[in-house]
Amino acid sequence: LPTPVSPPHPLSARAAASRLLAIGLLLGSALAAVQLASSFALLGVFSPLPEVQAAAKVPSVIGSLLQVINGVTFIGEGVMIGTGSHT
Repeated sequence: LPTPVSPPHPLSARAAASRLLAIGLLLGSALAAVQLASSFALLGVFSPLPEVQAAAKVPSVIGSLLQVINGVTFIGEGVMIGTGSHT
């Protein structure tokens, strides 16, 4: 026979969401660091023209920094869907 399971405590759910958001921040920061470190080397792979490489440096840095926001956003969206508060 199945035994009844008590519902999770709201504070433990909040703590789990906070941990997940922190992990999203760390992973987003790590991805940003890897992307930033490799972006200047990869610019030469995608275009041999020095003018194009120079013009693409600032957008590649901006794209790298946006990874930090993306890590938190994706985790936050998953938490909102899981709690049903996405409407």
